[in-house]
Amino acid sequence: EETLEIRGGEVTVVESYEGLEATDVLISGGTVDVTSSDDGINGAGATSGGGQGGGMQGDSGESVVISGGTVRVVGGGDGIDSNGSITLSGGEVSVWGRTGGGDGALDANASITVDGGTVVIGGSVLVVPDGAQSFVAASVTGSAGATIEIVDASGTVVATTTAVDDFGTVFVSDAAISAGSSYSVVIDGSTAATVTAGEAVAVEGPGAGGPGGAGGGQGGPGGQRP
Repeated sequence: EETLEIRGGEVTVVESYEGLEATDVLISGGTVDVTSSDDGINGAGATSGGGQGGGMQGDSGESVVISGGTVRVVGGGDGIDSNGSITLSGGEVSVWGRTGGGDGALDANASITVDGGTVVIGGSVLVVPDGAQSFVAASVTGSAGATIEIVDASGTVVATTTAVDDFGTVFVSDAAISAGSSYSVVIDGSTAATVTAGEAVAVEGPGAGGPGGAGGGQGGPGGQRP
């Protein structure tokens, strides 16, 4: 369990406890589709153990880096978890996690950075990332199969996806989203929320600690998450 690197091809995990796990998980190409009952992709080393990410533990140096490809994760626990850092800089990434229980679609003990690509997250507890690319986050609910659209003030759809699991919040990051601008989150043709890009959604309760705050500042237990 040192480094797992995926540069191309197709990787499908149809059933697992933790889908992909290594000290460092690096994905730069290909198509990756992971379904798990716990964490979908986990950056965890032999000394730190699996499934211990999430703000309340120390940074032990592991990493999950996605710079290209198409990655879909449906996790029963955390979607993408790291005992160190998570970096998303390219490709198309969609993560669907639990709608309760304190698990997060993205969960890391160190930084979570979104610098590029298209990132779509549906679940419950979602960390506000660092990084250059802005995002839209909203507390909205829906079921698997729902159509989710992000619509700007002029009525242009800047991002769209179909939910593969039930969700209680939605997070979308894309180069077409401008920080400070207003966007509507439309579920199955009806506006569910109107939000400002780059602003977090406050979430309280178990699992709400870790990196938080709009603009990617570091928060403590109970910090803001989208």
